[in-house]
Amino acid sequence: MESKEFFWWLVNYHVHENLSESLNASPKGVSSLEGVIARRDGMPFSEGDESSYYQGLLFLTDGVRTLRGLDNSGWIPEDGKDELEGFTYVSGMEDFFAYLKHKKAEGEGEGTAYVFNTESQVVMNVPEFINSPRKSLSLTEDLVQKTAVEQSRGLSYALPEDFLSLDKDVPVRDRKLGTKTRLAIRHTRADGDVKAYQIKRTVKGKLGMGTVTYFDHNGLREEFILDYRPEHKGEFIDFERKIVGIYRLYRDENDKPVRQNGWLVPCVERFIGMKELTLPVREYSRRVA
Repeated sequence: MESKEFFWWLVNYHVHENLSESLNASPKGVSSLEGVIARRDGMPFSEGDESSYYQGLLFLTDGVRTLRGLDNSGWIPEDGKDELEGFTYVSGMEDFFAYLKHKKAEGEGEGTAYVFNTESQVVMNVPEFINSPRKSLSLTEDLVQKTAVEQSRGLSYALPEDFLSLDKDVPVRDRKLGTKTRLAIRHTRADGDVKAYQIKRTVKGKLGMGTVTYFDHNGLREEFILDYRPEHKGEFIDFERKIVGIYRLYRDENDKPVRQNGWLVPCVERFIGMKELTLPVREYSRRVA
């Protein structure tokens, strides 16, 4: 499978599993906005809150192809190596969903991290990643120079200005970024082959859900946002609840990042409806690219 297909695996998991679970767990009839997901105290989530209804997930893919490579590159702390379980093959998206639900049932906590090889479709749970690897697997001289420049600009250089808030009410600063976002940026910068994907628990928008993200060495590449938009006239993820899906691609037709005033800006932004989302993943990946 291609890396971009894995992003849509995670989008589908977020919509079909996490959104459903959050809607079922949300208190009913007590929120000031009936359409949104409420906290356990009945009040709406604010942007920046952490949802407690599903796990936050981080996946590092492609650059780490074997357990030996994972170990030799310094991705795992010494005291975490005994907990590695080995790789598990997943035959497709449904099998992948089953794997994640099994890991959740084992009690992995509020969030967890994984290595996923998109070429051979094998996945491994990693209890902990080191914040920045000791050495990279495939840095070219150009990438070494590029990485040094980006690191000097800080982690926020890899992000859009509204990464933490759709209305830009929450300033994007390095110290405000969560651990998994820091890991995603640092590991993709350190190894040009690594891709990083997240399902975030940090709420963005009015609905009360986090986003799905895809990072490469140029920073945020793709993003999927669930939001509450009762005024919307187009396609919905859930028409009755007025939930929309927003897809963003932060690369131009030449696959280059575009910036304004130093921030990444989306080159494609469109609404995704449930009918389109349920297309076969390979076909859908071609349509949105």
